[in-house]
Amino acid sequence: MGLGVYLTLKWLHVLSATVVIGGIATLPLVRAFARRERLGDAPVARILEAIGTRLVVPAAGLLLVTGLLLASGFSWVGSLYTLVGARWPLLGLGLWVLIALLMSTLVGATARRLARGDTDAALWTRWRIGLASAGVLLVAAEAVMVFKPAL
Repeated sequence: MGLGVYLTLKWLHVLSATVVIGGIATLPLVRAFARRERLGDAPVARILEAIGTRLVVPAAGLLLVTGLLLASGFSWVGSLYTLVGARWPLLGLGLWVLIALLMSTLVGATARRLARGDTDAALWTRWRIGLASAGVLLVAAEAVMVFKPAL
């Protein structure tokens, strides 16, 4: 892989990680602002769902694709060597899968129910717990990807 391609992929990878982390971190701030301004729950939930589906999810997909390309060096042999030779990519990928499942099932499904007008307080609590859990896993995944621990 040439240096220009590598640097472009690395830039896209870091940019998409920034968008994912920033997008997830923004969600509770938007909710808090909306509550302070006394906006209705359903419109706020639709905004939160839009941020998730139109910003965070595409960035997460790009993050996964660029991460796999960077780890493999564009070769399946390199990919197998990376996964067998070092365990941190498996840990990072496993955390990524957990975050994706948590965001799509618990957080996303709850946001969709809220956006349809079901504004039960228990749903907002479930949304906050799911989002906080995803945030913790996201910080762990980021630490694994940055520090590449020897496992």
